[in-house]
Amino acid sequence: KIQIDYETNKLSPALYWLSPAQTASGTHPFLLSNNKFIFARSVFPCQDTPSVKFTYSATITVPKDFTVLMPALLSESIYSTFNRYKFLQTHPVASYAVIIAVGSLQKRRINSQTNVFAENRFINEAVKTFHTDIIENMLKIAEHFCGPYCWGAILKREVNNTNSVDIELNPLIPNLLQALPINYIKYIPYDLGCELLNTLENKLGSSAFEAFFKFYFHHFAFKSITTDDWKSLLFKSFPENKKELESIEWNYWFYNIPTNLLVPHCKIAWETECLELVEGWATWDDNTYNVPPIIYKKQDFCNFEEIIFLDKLHSVYKQLTVKKIMLMSKIYFFETKSYQIRFLWLLLCIKVGWYDKILDSLQFVLLFCSSDHICTLFRDIMHVYPEYHSLLIITFEENKEKMLSYTQDKLKLILFQQN
Repeated sequence: KIQIDYETNKLSPALYWLSPAQTASGTHPFLLSNNKFIFARSVFPCQDTPSVKFTYSATITVPKDFTVLMPALLSESIYSTFNRYKFLQTHPVASYAVIIAVGSLQKRRINSQTNVFAENRFINEAVKTFHTDIIENMLKIAEHFCGPYCWGAILKREVNNTNSVDIELNPLIPNLLQALPINYIKYIPYDLGCELLNTLENKLGSSAFEAFFKFYFHHFAFKSITTDDWKSLLFKSFPENKKELESIEWNYWFYNIPTNLLVPHCKIAWETECLELVEGWATWDDNTYNVPPIIYKKQDFCNFEEIIFLDKLHSVYKQLTVKKIMLMSKIYFFETKSYQIRFLWLLLCIKVGWYDKILDSLQFVLLFCSSDHICTLFRDIMHVYPEYHSLLIITFEENKEKMLSYTQDKLKLILFQQN
């Protein structure tokens, strides 16, 4: 065994030390780690690269009012004046997957496989968002395509929502020379990778490719792989399709962005219904009293449908009016939903020009102070209502202690770039 003596620094870029003012309760501080990129090395000695995976154990002691979470098995917990938690991760993981969260948290059990933790102010909303059937259905679908779940305990910090109309394609094997690790995530080629897999599925057959997909996860579980490893397994799994596979221009797919690639967008039933509804709202002439029946056709949205619907509305916001979205608010009650849905809704209100929603929007983003949300909303308010620039500056100065330094820096660029 090798023993390493080391110490960390409170300014570690991997550790967010939130003051009570930066939390929902306002009474307890909060700690959250962010070991992505190459930040894990500032918390513990490690080979800080996704190509190296390891098991670990951790013992963490905190004051009695705090709960500790890690994506590992809780092997022991002792509650006293100070609470002590012992975690054991028996599956090899990369350094970025070592996560620590410490705060005054409430716990709710969603189902046999899932717990939700949140501050007391948001625990009921979290349970409502992640209710039993949604999580279980997602796991069933994932296991159907990927095989039995075998990764033990994981910690999902949040559910992210991407609101974008234009997709920026990147090569499947991007050139990361001279690129900072913090920018690597910009080059993850999800969309182009999806199209390559779709091409392979069409050549090899859906049933055969689904079987390979499941075998791929099993074969490489807990390992680090390269593109060549994946390609080699593909050829070995389909010896009878060698000619079809060799006909694929692999280097062109891997190192270029196909300029003539026509991306077919496969719509699920939910998305089709939402697109029809968006079309109804966009084309309705609200100067008449003839409200299209389709507008009232769909009112029992689930969370995913609401996100799809709102995301598509953003792409046609120029065809919407304040009158239209005021009617939407009476039909769909978006402002009572999860924070992702409320954010998309309030952002849409700002884009369309619903003046009365400016203060509601500011109150909302100051409640959460998410960097992406608050920066996006401030930027859009400045664009639509430049006369509110001074109010945004005052709002920032009065509330910046609630924000992470990273968020403050981004807002300063937005608010003061003209000065």
